[in-house]
This record gives sequence, structure tokens and C-alpha cells, in this order.
Amino acid sequence: MKPFTIFGLIALFAACAVQAKDTWADSQKFAEKQTTEFLTKYPSVQSDSFVFKTIKLPNGNSLALDLRIERPKEKKLCPVVFFVHGGGWGAGSKGAFCPQSFELAKHGIAGVRIEYRLKGQGGKFTNVIKDVLDAIDFIRHRKDELVLDFTRVGLAGGSAGGHLSSIAAQLTPECISYDGYNGLFDAFQRDGSRFGGGNYTGTTEAQKKNASAIYIIKDKPPHTLLYHGTADTTIVPKQAHRFAQAIRDKGGQADVLIYEGAGHSFFNKEPYLSVTTKALLAHTSFVFGMTDHKPNLQDYNVEPTEALTKPKKKKERK
Repeated sequence: MKPFTIFGLIALFAACAVQAKDTWADSQKFAEKQTTEFLTKYPSVQSDSFVFKTIKLPNGNSLALDLRIERPKEKKLCPVVFFVHGGGWGAGSKGAFCPQSFELAKHGIAGVRIEYRLKGQGGKFTNVIKDVLDAIDFIRHRKDELVLDFTRVGLAGGSAGGHLSSIAAQLTPECISYDGYNGLFDAFQRDGSRFGGGNYTGTTEAQKKNASAIYIIKDKPPHTLLYHGTADTTIVPKQAHRFAQAIRDKGGQADVLIYEGAGHSFFNKEPYLSVTTKALLAHTSFVFGMTDHKPNLQDYNVEPTEALTKPKKKKERK
């Protein structure tokens, strides 16, 4: 596998991190703007949009949910990874994961960025996970048209999208690879995480466990790589360690990349964006059989940033 860098996209992705969240229309404009800008950076990649379902909102209006798929312009059979955005289940859009999706497509792996209904649109776990699975099913039924190898499927997501994608990975028979960024993997026992309370995942123990990947791991779990920061209190790193161990207990393979001093959603910004995208590409390429080089986790470490490690200077009294 050839080495790559995405440092030239730092400024571009900085805009992704400050995406407009005022309205659904704003987020759609943002996502399309990101796609257009990334297309200029990746001339060998094409991006197509598909409406995969239309839903009824609580106010009676209809809402079209769409997705973006990035693929190599060269028509050759390629595996596919589905990305599920974060945003606390109440914000965000398919504008997230632009760098990751385009970088995978550049190296022969299609990337699909999914939309799903948000809390303000009547979103609860039960109907939102159906949105995610319906998007996967939409692509599944068009795999020949899109020249996709659906025996090699991956899921990935961050934060709230880490929660949803981890469950979808267990419910998707073809999924053999999973990459989860600071996700909530146990909505019943959150280990002190600030995120994930309330009734979004249900009100009973059974409902919350059914909305937690850690309790529904399939017999042949996807090869899993989890990413988490030690300073994350929104979703604590213990969630990643427990989920990885549960996968191993089921006979699967799972590793955790821990970043010292990194907080929540650290992977959206440098120096973590480049290195975690490299890890994603290395991991999926290995699992999909595109290389026989198993990733060495130490290659994807990041030294704590100066801002996190340097003691603050005390103000001098005049």
C-alpha cells in the first residue's frame, strides 16, 4: 500500500468542523459545498448523490434522506465503507467524513456518507437505526450498477455515529470491518459518560441493551479498530476497551488506539485527522485483502500536543 498524506486538506476540513447547524437546509448546503471542494482535491474520484428514502416528519411534512458515495472514476470492482456522522443524534450531516471517504476512494475503496433523521425530526433509536440500515440496503441492491464488491463491507462512525454504526455493523451480514471513533457502545451502562442518557435509546434495560452494540455482537464479529482519547468525558474510553474485549470474547479481533490527552471528536482535527485516516485506510485495506501488511498500531500514535502537555504560565503580579 502506498503511503499518503492529507495535510493539504487541513484548512479545507477545518470548515467541516464548524459546519452550519441552524437548519437541515443549512447542513445540506454545507455537505454539498464540502463535496464540491473535495472533488477538486481528488480528480480521480467521483461522487454521486442518491435519495434512499423519504420519511414523514411529526409535522406532517416529508423529508428526503440522501447519501453520498465516493468511488474511483476508473470502473473497477471495489469494497465499500459506510460512514455514519455524529452530532449528539440531533445535529450533523453527511458533510462529515469527507476526508476519510475521499481518501478511501482514492485508494480503491468506495465510501458512502449516510444521512439519518435527527432528534428534532422525530428521531429515536428505533427509527434512526432503520434509516442507517435502509441506506445500506439501498446500496446493496445497486451493487452491480455501482461496481461494488458487497462481500467486503465496512462500517465506520464517530460519537453518536459511532453508536449507530457499531450496531449497524453487527446487523449487516456482509460487514467484515468496523472502525469506531469515540463511540457509545453500551447505552445501558455508560461508565460515567456524559452522553447517552435520556430516553433516545429506550426506557427499559432490555431496550437500552438492544440499542447497544456490546450486547448484540454477531457470531463472526467484524475486524474492529476503535479510536479514543484519554481526556474524553463525553464518552469515556472505557467504552472502547469494554467493547473491544467483548468482541474478543466472541472470537473476533479488536484493537483500541488510545490518544493521550485527546478529548471528544479529536479525530476531526489535526494532528489526529491525518493519522487516524491513515489508520482507517491501513485497517480496511488489510481486512479487505488489498494488502497483507497488518497495521502496526504504534505507527498511528500521536504525541500529546503542546497545548495539552505544557504547564500553564502563572500570571505575574505587577
